[in-house]
Amino acid sequence: MEKQTADAPAPQPPAAVFRPYPAARLLAQCLALSLPLGVGGVDLVGRALWGLPAGALSPDQAGFAAALTEAATLAGVVALFIAAAARPEGGVRLPRFTASLESVGVGVVGAALGGLAAAVPSVAVAALTTTPLPAALESAATAGVAGLVATASPGGVAAFLSASTALAPCVEELLYRGLLLPALLDGGLGRGPAVVLAAAAFAASHAAVAPSDVPALAGLGLVLGWAALAGGGLAGSEGGAGRGRGGEPRQGAAATPPVDLAAPTLGHALYNAAVLAGALAGQAAQAA
Repeated sequence: MEKQTADAPAPQPPAAVFRPYPAARLLAQCLALSLPLGVGGVDLVGRALWGLPAGALSPDQAGFAAALTEAATLAGVVALFIAAAARPEGGVRLPRFTASLESVGVGVVGAALGGLAAAVPSVAVAALTTTPLPAALESAATAGVAGLVATASPGGVAAFLSASTALAPCVEELLYRGLLLPALLDGGLGRGPAVVLAAAAFAASHAAVAPSDVPALAGLGLVLGWAALAGGGLAGSEGGAGRGRGGEPRQGAAATPPVDLAAPTLGHALYNAAVLAGALAGQAAQAA
């Protein structure tokens, strides 16, 4: 057997290639779990625990049912992510969280900008029609939750707050900024189109339960996508590029920016809290 000469190049392992199928499969699995629970989870939990449909639940029961639904959804999504990470084919860039002051700052700014972006469609409706601006800004879904929160016990209020300002933002940011956005970037899409598509999917996922909120949520999704990329840029590029299961960079990974979930998750949570607080204040002003 001939010895390899000094000039002969050493054999190189085949380059890892990003394949969109694993990411698309994981997204489909997560949506198959989260969307039905988002539409009927409270009703399912209410019937299972109290034998009552969603419309007949007391405020406290509705709050606990909402929190249990969101917790079950988050647990299921995390389990699917863990299972995807263990598959040998790779192809999915798993999200990461950072806890830097910079990413927290981006999250706070993102909440403020997200509120402005979400208000643009309502302001346009008020300007083009005879609808008063307060009525145009009001969300029927948020007003319904605010009505329940206003009459719930402290425990029920805590359950509603945990569902809307902690659990739901974690689930949605894992899916749309943690999975879909990196998959679009790793697949070769530019930052702008990837953020727009992820925002459109995020808004469309709410169409069944809050159709009137879809335009506002599309604006919010654009800002949250920016926050994910801005937070990732502040955190630096280490560990952010797309990598296979063994840690090797996938083809084209150097060109894809890191995506950080801390900033959009914080921004999403603050936005939800502010919208709910505004609805509560509006109802209190009407009752006075």
